[in-house]
Amino acid sequence: MPATYTIDQESSLVRIVCSGVFTNQEMIDCMERLYRDPARRPGMPSLIDCREVENMQVTPAGCQAAATIGATLLDPVQPPWAVAVIAPQDEVFWIARTFEVLRAGSPQTVRVFREPTDAQRWLTAFKA
Repeated sequence: MPATYTIDQESSLVRIVCSGVFTNQEMIDCMERLYRDPARRPGMPSLIDCREVENMQVTPAGCQAAATIGATLLDPVQPPWAVAVIAPQDEVFWIARTFEVLRAGSPQTVRVFREPTDAQRWLTAFKA
């Protein structure tokens, strides 16, 4: 599966790993599963690791659909939360930045990083 997640209750963090050929539908399916998962608590930050993506097929329209899902399912009931995306590849980085821009002004603060240590540092600072 190109997108899987684990919910770490102890560290209060959602870890998502995207791999292989990653499409709009796979991104949306993962988001819908995660957002409906009762183990995910409101405000729980996420770390999305895209280092294993080999072929990014997510489009700006897919990012818009994902942003709409977040706005519909989460924004009305969520406290602010952080999402850090690790995206070292150019094509993945820029499509993740598209999602970041689309979510600006919402309770979901998205930031895209090329290095895992930078993403983790930012998430830690956001949670503090």
